[in-house]
Amino acid sequence: MSKLTEGYLRLASYKKALIWAVVGILIGAIYWGTAFRSSVNEINALEKKYTQLDVSLREKQAIAANLPIVKEAVAKLDYHLEQVKKKLPLSEEIPALLKSVSDNGKESGLEAVLFRPGKPTPVPPKYFYAEVPFTMNYQGRYHDLGNFLERISRLPRIVSIDKIDASTETYMGNDEPILKLNIEARTFRFLPPEERPVEEKKGANRRNR
Repeated sequence: MSKLTEGYLRLASYKKALIWAVVGILIGAIYWGTAFRSSVNEINALEKKYTQLDVSLREKQAIAANLPIVKEAVAKLDYHLEQVKKKLPLSEEIPALLKSVSDNGKESGLEAVLFRPGKPTPVPPKYFYAEVPFTMNYQGRYHDLGNFLERISRLPRIVSIDKIDASTETYMGNDEPILKLNIEARTFRFLPPEERPVEEKKGANRRNR
């Protein structure tokens, strides 16, 4: 029998009980400490997750609160886009529009020498419309040109006068000089989705996903 065991057996009963009580407390403390740390770690993890969820919820609530404002802004943009589209002729309307421009020149007193449409060109970055350039050569007087420009400004479709080159000639018996006009202008044609460039179609497809 070891000396440690012999020493323990010689101890009084209350001392033996005290030793076992201390051992029990130590074992309980170790177990409780381990369990406590595990619980604390779990609580910390839950608190972190709660904080993340709370932040996410607040962000979504903020988005939801601003949603009516965003919807109103989008509705206004859609309305303005529709108004612009009404001023953009479709492909089949271009010949009639160009004829209207030419007729307005004649009705203003200008003599048509040349009226030449150009090739439509898609305009980046939106690509929902294309430029349709055209060139006009007229002869007439100053006030005829003024009448013509005023008539063009009142057309329901957009027609932009980009450049006017003018030279004058004076004919015998006519005190007012005659203008020789070279006018570069353009209108804009609405492009339906099937006519838009491939890059724009891909972008539209991504937005619709």
